[in-house]
Amino acid sequence: FALGSALRRHPNFPRGANVNFYELTGSDEVYTRTWERGVEGFTYACGTGAGSLAVVLTLKGLCSGHDVRVHTRGGLLTVDVDRGGSLIHDLWLIGPTNLVCEGKILDEELASFYLEGNT
Repeated sequence: FALGSALRRHPNFPRGANVNFYELTGSDEVYTRTWERGVEGFTYACGTGAGSLAVVLTLKGLCSGHDVRVHTRGGLLTVDVDRGGSLIHDLWLIGPTNLVCEGKILDEELASFYLEGNT
């Protein structure tokens, strides 16, 4: 917990960052846990983290980039990385989803959000 929290708040990330810890567990297979900013703890899964992890491992030559199995506490995600040399052209993420929230944002609320300097 302490390492995830410390890295999340590192001065190089003035707005904070999500932190992914991983272990290669086989050919094109990895286990990951994500410490998420805002949550301030480990979450069950992070699609952005799984995709980023697959990209980095692919570019470093540690996995093929095709059907990379990313195991999270929330389940299995499969990632495909379409690359041309050192460039990533597309990224596909396949896995289970759950609806966790539903709502409406009115134009007036959105405008006031940006007028207050939020991003």
